[in-house]
Amino acid sequence: MLEEIPRAFDYTLRSARRVSSRTVYVLTATPRAGYDSPSAEARVLTGMQGEFWIDTATYQLWHGWARVLHPVSIEGFLATVQPGTEFEVDQRPRFFNSRPI
Repeated sequence: MLEEIPRAFDYTLRSARRVSSRTVYVLTATPRAGYDSPSAEARVLTGMQGEFWIDTATYQLWHGWARVLHPVSIEGFLATVQPGTEFEVDQRPRFFNSRPI
């Protein structure tokens, strides 16, 4: 599912921010119109919006957060992800020692 994040959203640069000793870009992510998920797991991305922090020096994902906006069915009757469900990912390198706020 993480591999689909770049394709599933449209991004807007909101700001740049200092975190620890690094600077990150803060991007707002909204669902991309017409995105067709290649898997049942990635289908949940079609109903989400979020925010991603990207390290300005390495362009690596530092922190990501997303919230489900509307119900998304996975494989029909198998499961439904409900609005308000949140996902969070941290991928900062080991030299970062403080947690984002």
